[in-house]
Amino acid sequence: MELFLIPGISNEMFHRHLQVADACTATLGINLEAYVRTNKPLGVVFEDQASGASGGYIENPDTLIEAGQKLLNQGITAIAIVSDFPDELEDKDITLYREGKSVDKISGVEAVISHLISKFLKVPCAHAPALSPLNVKEDLDPRAAAEEIGFTFLPSVLMGLNKAPNLVDLPSSDREITLLPNEVRSIVVPSGALGGEAVLACIERGIPVIAVKNKSILKVDSEKINYSNIIDVNNYFEAAGVLLSLREGIALKSLQRPIKSFKNFQII
Repeated sequence: MELFLIPGISNEMFHRHLQVADACTATLGINLEAYVRTNKPLGVVFEDQASGASGGYIENPDTLIEAGQKLLNQGITAIAIVSDFPDELEDKDITLYREGKSVDKISGVEAVISHLISKFLKVPCAHAPALSPLNVKEDLDPRAAAEEIGFTFLPSVLMGLNKAPNLVDLPSSDREITLLPNEVRSIVVPSGALGGEAVLACIERGIPVIAVKNKSILKVDSEKINYSNIIDVNNYFEAAGVLLSLREGIALKSLQRPIKSFKNFQII
């Protein structure tokens, strides 16, 4: 695994993240071999999406790919990126997110950054923003609490990438592949987020989509998706039961109450 850091990070923040890398090697046994810095800032731009999703783009994608290519030339297996973000985040946006009432404003651009590297260089990639610590908030939403552990998000990124699977082009004869796309039998997603690539691929293939009730900003739900194989459930416990039923070939209607009598299924 490798690491690269983006210009624009303060000298203190830069050295903090190098120390985090040392800490992950010393305490977690993660193999970090090298880091590079890009030639230019990324040029991060935030954009609000009509759907309510977090969005944005970077003005200098070439500098990101060039830095990644340097690591690729050294035989790397995964890339972690640390970058600075413009001071455009309003206190209101941050507060609403920490209270569980809004989206993570920077997550859309983070996805652009990591997906760019994964797509062009064919290696697993994840991003950790270099942000200053926030003041303590007593009414913090539990879903945002993990981000309050420290000022850096790098340890969780490195832990995830440490055992990330290799990316391969299909079709492939690689015998180490443990799951192929045609072996996916169902997926579980939040009920309001049915517009992603994974869901659309399942719809294209007629694969069941288990949609878990989950109040969110997005409203791309089963009412907006014309697909008969969406299974709506109330929570992830129920989703686990549906997955087990599908795997074992148990008809879902046999688990629902009341059970409809077979006499009502006559074809006339």
